[in-house]
Parts: sequence; structure tokens; C-alpha cells
Amino acid sequence: MASPHQKAIINGVTMRESKSAGAKTKCSKIVLNPRALDIVWGGNNRYWDYVKDQQSECAMLKSVCWLEVSGRVDLDKLIPSTDYQIKFSVRLNENASGWDKDVIFKARVGYNVARTTRCKLIKNKQFYEVPNELTFKTPKKSSGGRLSFGMYEIEGQAWKSGLLIEKITISQVNPA
Repeated sequence: MASPHQKAIINGVTMRESKSAGAKTKCSKIVLNPRALDIVWGGNNRYWDYVKDQQSECAMLKSVCWLEVSGRVDLDKLIPSTDYQIKFSVRLNENASGWDKDVIFKARVGYNVARTTRCKLIKNKQFYEVPNELTFKTPKKSSGGRLSFGMYEIEGQAWKSGLLIEKITISQVNPA
């Protein structure tokens, strides 16, 4: 039986290369499109759909009570001992509803404790980036671990609709 959840399609990743360490190229910036994410109920078009908005394909939330959008990137792709930030490019359309509670954003490097921040999403005609403070530092030595990240709203128990996700950007903080 097919799962109603969308599993990531990793070839939806765009990487901007920066530094090389041996034979492996490291990235100062990685941009993920929505198909590179795991979206709970994303495989069921009653709840989520994909639409062309401006110049890119976006994941569009029709209606869910449990918002869970997550992704992961191998730490081998990132520059060791470097500060990065994660930004979700989103917008709420004019018919959006159910966004009274904060959305929780998390990032976890390997098996370390997750970094967490919260913010409210607002209706806007343009895409904007959230959150403002989700940063992490890559380990000094790559051990084959992963960066896991996500956005969640599971506490409010209200049906949510009208969210569009354009992309997720993982970028170096203050690159040289």
C-alpha cells in the first residue's frame, strides 16, 4: 500500500560549492526544493499539492491539523567547523487559516541536542524567510552524520491551510 506521506527526492537539491577538502567538495550554501523534504500527508493531494508560483514549484498546504515538514542533509556536504543557518522560504496566501499558534523550527546536528526556535507565520503576498535564529555549527571532523531539520505545528490542534513552501536554504553565516 502506498504511503500518504511524501518522502524526500534528494535530486531536488541545488548546491553552491565553496571549498574543497580532498576529493570531496564542501558547500557554503545548499538550497532544497519542497520535493526534497519529508512532508506528513504530502503524498495525499487532499492535504497537499504542488503548484507553480512565480518561477518555482511550491508545496501548497490545502488542509492539515498536524503540520510536520522535515529534511536532512549529510554533514559531509558542509564545511567543517562552520556556522550555518537554516531558512524556510514561505508565505501564507490570502485564504490561509489556523495559524494562531507559533510554528516550531528545529535543527539537529548528528545526535546532538536539537536547536529549537518558534515564530508566527503571517499572511504576505511575497515569500519571506523564517525563522530568524536557527543556527548550528558543523563538527570539526566529518563523521558521516546528518543535519536534520524541520518545521512543526502540532500543538494547536486547529486545521491549517494556505501555506506555501518555496524552498529551504542552508547557508554559511558570515561567509568570508
